[in-house]
Formats: sequence, C-alpha cells, structure tokens
Amino acid sequence: MALEFENLSVAYENGRVVLEGFSWRVNEGEFWNIIGPNGAGKSTIFKTLLKRTKILAGAVKIDGKDVRKMDVRDIARDVAVLLQTDIVEKSIRVADYVALGRFVHVGPSGRLTIRDKEIVYNALRSTGTVDFKDKMLGALSSGEMQRVRIARVLAQESSYILLDEPTSHLDYEHRFEIMELLERLNEQGRTIITIMHEFDLAYRYGNRTLVLNKGRIVKSGESSTVFREDLFRDVFHVHLVLDGDRIYIEPLLE
Repeated sequence: MALEFENLSVAYENGRVVLEGFSWRVNEGEFWNIIGPNGAGKSTIFKTLLKRTKILAGAVKIDGKDVRKMDVRDIARDVAVLLQTDIVEKSIRVADYVALGRFVHVGPSGRLTIRDKEIVYNALRSTGTVDFKDKMLGALSSGEMQRVRIARVLAQESSYILLDEPTSHLDYEHRFEIMELLERLNEQGRTIITIMHEFDLAYRYGNRTLVLNKGRIVKSGESSTVFREDLFRDVFHVHLVLDGDRIYIEPLLE
C-alpha cells in the first residue's frame, strides 16, 4: 500500500511545466514533510492527486490504482487533502462544514448516520473547535477557520492525510497541538504528508523529509540526513544551525 509518483511530469492549463521527472514513493504509515522554496511545485503534488493538473508523462497511483482511472469521489475515500485555500460559503455552520468530510462515505440517501455524526464530533474535538461548532464560518478568525478546515479533512477518515501548510494562521500553541495530533494519527496507522515552511516543525515532527526545488527532488529520506547546512545554503539561501534535536535558521551573512 503506497502513494506512488512515477517519473511524473505535470503542467497547468497555461502550459507551464511545474514537475518534471518526479519519482517518489510514500509507503503506508509513513510521516513525510515536504519543504522547498516558493514556486518549487510542492502544492502541485497534491493537486495532481486530485486530478487538477495535466499529467504530461508518468503516473500517480494510490495503492496501485492510477488516479486518471479513478473517480474523484473514490480518490477522496482514500486521500483527504487540505489545500492552501478553498471556496467556502461563509453562512454555513461550522459543524455542517466539517460534516462535508463524511459525504464521500454516505449512502444514496445522503443522510449522516449516528456513526458519521460521532466521527464529525471527534474531528471537532481533536482540533479544539467544539466550542464554536454552531458558529457561522464567516464569524471565525483565520486561525479558527484553519482548525475547522483541518477538522473537515479528519472527518473523511481517509488512510492518507495530506495537508498543505496546516499550521498557517495558527499561533504557536495551536501549531504544536495540530502537529501533535498528526503525530498521534500517524502512530494509529494513518499516512501523513505535510507541506511546511516552518523548518523547526518539519524537523521536530515526522521522520522523513522531501526537499523540492524547481519541480525536481533535491533530496529525500530520513530528516536527519536531509537537514544539512550545505543543502539549506544552496536551496533556501539561509544558514541552518543544528543544535542537538533542535534547529535554528539564520540569515546568510557575506
């Protein structure tokens, strides 16, 4: 069981190639963080899984199934994805929005079962959003909205959980809470992939890191082998300071 990207080349509608010759395998139960400069193609990996890009060459497979031959609903049963932005009706109640994560599983009636409602409540509880479950989305702060969006992803109960910048808009307390939650889900057998700009969190949580730059893999593997001073200098143009199990980022000084 795995997500497989096989010699993948991807372009957007304007013809711009974003990923080229991209090969990567994520085995079931792993916890990966993807890091890279802006415009490296990180978000494109997730969008390709959702069939939102044009595959020029290669393939993307979910547990051996080519996504081009899968229905979007079937993909959503296997893979839950948090993108950076989504189109949301602000007049929806928080609880109803999170419940949207269950509709890939409901039967022909479209009604939530008692079990579905329990899953929705657990997703709200896990993200600390139960207290405002009856609020309208438009009344939430950016940080509250981000946690609610993560709750919707968790409500899907998919085997693979992919989150693009899950800690954006969050204060540090809630950043750690979300990452601790992802770590617990991983310990329970879920496969986790995040796209991160906070290098300290990427180093602390999960144990595998992929570095992407200009649509190509620079390095991937155990985080301890990826977080290197020379790599961060060449790719991110910053100075990486390793201090035991902690890292610090400093500007490059000539």
